[in-house]
Amino acid sequence: MIHSCLIDDENFTASIRRMGVIAYRIAMILSALRFDKSEIIPSKIECSESDFQASLAISESLLEHAMAHYQMLPKGVVSGNYCERKRQQKETLLQMMPTEFSRKELISVSQTMNISPRNIDNYIREYLDDNEIENVSFGVFRKQKNMELGKTA
Repeated sequence: MIHSCLIDDENFTASIRRMGVIAYRIAMILSALRFDKSEIIPSKIECSESDFQASLAISESLLEHAMAHYQMLPKGVVSGNYCERKRQQKETLLQMMPTEFSRKELISVSQTMNISPRNIDNYIREYLDDNEIENVSFGVFRKQKNMELGKTA
């Protein structure tokens, strides 16, 4: 199973997308192989459920290997402790914000930490899901009481 934090990792996203294309190609190859020895090849070949499931099983295994190799990369290139770094980065970013802040302010502060606006949108979603912030109005958020107590001055 893929760690959820790797799904949001923009360095690993390309591998996930590539694996989707590979799964599609494998499914099409398996579908075509069913008619390999056939005298009559239909003009339209549809992927069977068994071909699709076999393709997913192969792709899942390949993705697990890609993930294992990705996490073994040297720390200078891409940290193998991505999940921990991301957690610390999210926590630090939220602590730097005032009690009430806008998405625009969050993006402004995040630029000093080299965090992309796309990742900020993911962080906001995660903050909301974890009840660390609440949505006050469109694009405006407020830290929950337990987050305000953890803020360093």
